[in-house]
Amino acid sequence: MDTLAYTFGGFTPKYEEAKIVILPVAYDSTTSYMPGARFGPREIIDASRFLEFYDTEENVEPYFLGIYTLHEMETNKEGPKVVIEEVKKVVKKVIEDGKFPVIIGGDHSISLGPVLSFYERDIPFTVIQFDAHTDLRDEYEGTRYGHASVARRISEYVNIIQVGIRSTSREEVEFLNTSNNISILKAKEFDLDVLSSLIGKAEEHVYITLDVDVFDPSIIPSVGTPEPGGLNFQEISDALKVITEKKKVIGFDVVELAPIPYLVHPNFTIAKLIYRLIGFIFRG
Repeated sequence: MDTLAYTFGGFTPKYEEAKIVILPVAYDSTTSYMPGARFGPREIIDASRFLEFYDTEENVEPYFLGIYTLHEMETNKEGPKVVIEEVKKVVKKVIEDGKFPVIIGGDHSISLGPVLSFYERDIPFTVIQFDAHTDLRDEYEGTRYGHASVARRISEYVNIIQVGIRSTSREEVEFLNTSNNISILKAKEFDLDVLSSLIGKAEEHVYITLDVDVFDPSIIPSVGTPEPGGLNFQEISDALKVITEKKKVIGFDVVELAPIPYLVHPNFTIAKLIYRLIGFIFRG
């Protein structure tokens, strides 16, 4: 693929001069229903070239910060635990270089990698997870490191606030009844004041992981496991704005877009959300 075509927004700053670094991770081997999230990074990045780069929400042009896109990560075939470790190493290098990491997946299993990168820096932080599912199974389909277990593994290191939840299992409910470091704001109870209260109890630093199935499938149908009753674009945008106004975001990932051929609005919507979130984080 043409190099210019495969950079977020078509931007080509020098790595040394960029503030934000995009890491595409084309991996979906733990997907349990509909595959295809490995194509998500490429389609999001392709769509991003057609954005208007003046953000009307914040009246800013985030690309002036320098948005650099790494080559799409070639993932190991030995299993998700190995892939997570590979992602962790790349993100760790990005952080050490003084850059802000944005990871585009890929299935949700990869999110443990950047979380561990920050955890090893010994800076207290909270993970804020936008998701239709709790992802708290201890093991699923033979692995403890798949997309259905990512929040369970993350909870072993840091506190989590889950937003947009509307699907779980009995096993996960039983785990939640014994856990004291996970807070949930269900989709049907979504309210910015409630979210603001939850965020107020979080650490000063937060990491955001956003599974795009948090959207209602009427808006984003291109996901591996769609769940009805989700949030809309403005609700998620408003939630992200509240978070960035109250806390210091240290990095984020966006995962689980499984593109549908010739249905481009989900790809474009997620590209716009990523760009808008960058604007929120670096406003002023």
